[in-house]
Amino acid sequence: MSRKDAEIVGCRSWSKMDRRIRRGVTIEISGRCQAQCPYCARERFRPDRFAGDNMSVELFDKILVHLAELDIVDRRSVTSIWLYNWGDPFNNPNLDGLLASLRTHGFKGSMSSNFARAPEIDDANLSTISHMTLSLSGISEETYGRIHGISLKKVLKNFDEFYARARCHAPKMVFHISWHRYRFNESEFWDAYRYFGRPNVVFSPVVAFLNDHVDAMEFMEGAMPEQRKANVERDLFIDHIEKNRVYHQQHSHDYLCPQWDALAINENGRLQLCCGFTSQDTECLFGSILDMTRDDIWQTRPHHICQRCISSGWARCMHNVTARAGQELAFPKGGGLSVAKFALERTFSMEKLYTMLQNSKPGRGIIMLAKKARS
Repeated sequence: MSRKDAEIVGCRSWSKMDRRIRRGVTIEISGRCQAQCPYCARERFRPDRFAGDNMSVELFDKILVHLAELDIVDRRSVTSIWLYNWGDPFNNPNLDGLLASLRTHGFKGSMSSNFARAPEIDDANLSTISHMTLSLSGISEETYGRIHGISLKKVLKNFDEFYARARCHAPKMVFHISWHRYRFNESEFWDAYRYFGRPNVVFSPVVAFLNDHVDAMEFMEGAMPEQRKANVERDLFIDHIEKNRVYHQQHSHDYLCPQWDALAINENGRLQLCCGFTSQDTECLFGSILDMTRDDIWQTRPHHICQRCISSGWARCMHNVTARAGQELAFPKGGGLSVAKFALERTFSMEKLYTMLQNSKPGRGIIMLAKKARS
């Protein structure tokens, strides 16, 4: 791997790593999700797809203390912890206490929710949240219900109320609207963009994909059942996804997956291979993080499954999905003046600037200095 390629994937040579996590920490605080998305990994586990535990404040606090004692997380790089993976954090009745614990340990939190329910968070703890993501598959009941299967009216009501509270008590909180582009919702793209045109809200369209490593591998290897394959080809921009995957497959020789430089912990406190596998993918699930040493953690990676994921191009593709999808798939027609406005926002967005800085050694140094100055 060339030095340039190493910078692009954001990892240093594996043999030279100083054994601290720099890419991020994910702690699943709720394993429950009420959405019915057919292309999510949870779909494989019916009828248990809606099941899952909620993490207690006690376990959460112990995990943060243990990670600090191991000194395995680079605090200069990791300033915010992702409090979600396959579940919706708003389902945890202890959410307010978890945020209070996070604040005590000097971290911010990043969350993603379907907003099917209003979160129980005290105003004083709202500022602990640095980023909040809402994933949408439509801006009408028909299209949104086709994927998420939840009342859109209720979702938007909960989001608008939470947004208003955040603007009062946590004005620095950044909202991301992850607009999943399906073949059937392109006509609603610009309506969604205009609805969320407000301060501190970033409209982030991404081509919907198979959000399941196992499902994706079956499709790419021609092993997916015919009916499932027909549904995929009907709903997703599969030609575009395959084009991206092939491109990344050609550039995946000696690829250092960013997940090797990250931690994923499930709602029961067990270490996972990466955030791409669920708690029911037992081959990728290890022991309690509380019982692990630094060496124990590092010895779980790379895993033999990683080679299959990397050689297919899927690993590299998934870590570049937002940028490539947004640039390569043309915006739908009918946007009017919104097209120019959105293009300018994307050109000069802080997110794009961050990505550019992340892809060079001097740029990563600038990011670290900025984070240190804010802390």
